Amino acid sequence: KVAELRPGSTVMIFAATGTMGVSAIKLARYFGISRLVLVARSKERLEPLKALTDIPVDCIATNDLPQGEEYENALRGKVAQVLPRGAEAILDFAPHGSNFWPALSGLATDGTYAHMGGAAMPFPVPLVMMMRGCWRVVTTRNHSREDARLALDLLSTGRLSVDELVSHRFTLDRVDDAVRIMSTRSEPMWWSIVNP
Repeated sequence: KVAELRPGSTVMIFAATGTMGVSAIKLARYFGISRLVLVARSKERLEPLKALTDIPVDCIATNDLPQGEEYENALRGKVAQVLPRGAEAILDFAPHGSNFWPALSGLATDGTYAHMGGAAMPFPVPLVMMMRGCWRVVTTRNHSREDARLALDLLSTGRLSVDELVSHRFTLDRVDDAVRIMSTRSEPMWWSIVNP
């Protein structure tokens, strides 16, 4: 929503395998998105995301790229291969800074970079690069009541189903396990629910 996308937009999602990433994938069709490029570390965690939407999806697994000094150029090259014209928006949900920064070169002219990951590191893009691309940077940390009403309306009418996003269920007596697994991300995880 904050990216103010035009119908038919292509969107790249950083940290696509996390809770916010999978939520964005499920909601993409309601915001005029016609193509998704999902970026995350693990190919194994990216593959199941394709089944969450009927929108065409491309995946970029950063662990499959050369590491070290070659990493940045390899990521830029992969993004240029997948998105020769760039993406209209990048949604960044990476919480601790990002090893995805070189992929910003895949943002199209007049594109929007939207961050909600809560990264504490400085934004590493020179203003002149942003100026050349006429890029817009927006951040958000929450949603409005209107957003909540839209999601509840989509759920209540059956137009949106999110049952497959619940990857973990914990009983209340296992809340410590739930917090540990969610904090360490030691297991592939989308949404977690703790029930009594």
